[in-house]
Amino acid sequence: MKTLWQLMIPVLLFSCGGEQGETDDNDNPPAVDTTENITQTEMASITIEAIENLEDYAAIKTKSEVINVFGEEHVKQDTSWFAEGTVMRLSVRVNNPETGDRVTYIFKESATDSVVFVEAEYQKMGENYEEEGTQKIKSTTGLYTGMSLEELVKWNGADINFTGFGWDYAGTVFSEPGSKLSEAKVDILLGMKPTVSFDEGQHLFGDSEFNSADAAVKKVPIIVRYMSISVE
Repeated sequence: MKTLWQLMIPVLLFSCGGEQGETDDNDNPPAVDTTENITQTEMASITIEAIENLEDYAAIKTKSEVINVFGEEHVKQDTSWFAEGTVMRLSVRVNNPETGDRVTYIFKESATDSVVFVEAEYQKMGENYEEEGTQKIKSTTGLYTGMSLEELVKWNGADINFTGFGWDYAGTVFSEPGSKLSEAKVDILLGMKPTVSFDEGQHLFGDSEFNSADAAVKKVPIIVRYMSISVE
């Protein structure tokens, strides 16, 4: 029997000028790099050995710093799609050689060297959507990828409403004002454990809203499958 996840996954601008006569140096001041890079001293302050949680990953704010910390051989250029496939952002996928963690850095649309947020998935998928394992990436809030729905409810101190699975906004959590989830700086999405078959979980598919206390929900093991954090 196929599992649920098997069923769900089927310019640089160049310019040139003509010849110019001799000009005073003051007429041509050195070009200013407007890229939001940090200094070498700041880059040196972040070491791969010190990275323990999602917030540590989010302390890295530029592509050049990502490469400096993890090494170019561990950074893969990529693109990420949002808003039902209508918005594309440049990104890089990082394999942390110290921990084996895999995270994705998403860059700003207007400044493609500047990180806007960092993503982490419970499942580590290969380029051909084959599963390469799972990972537990933690947040200082207490959230982590792979956290069970039961643990999440206990952590939140209240039941949780979320959308059904199998579509673009699958597992979106509705955090109630004043709840612990609403105050956390980490965003999450829920999903079924990869071992759940389609037959076991099909009643939770579609653009519907469910609650963690529903009897139908309690029949299926649900986890935090995705976390992201903004880079400020």
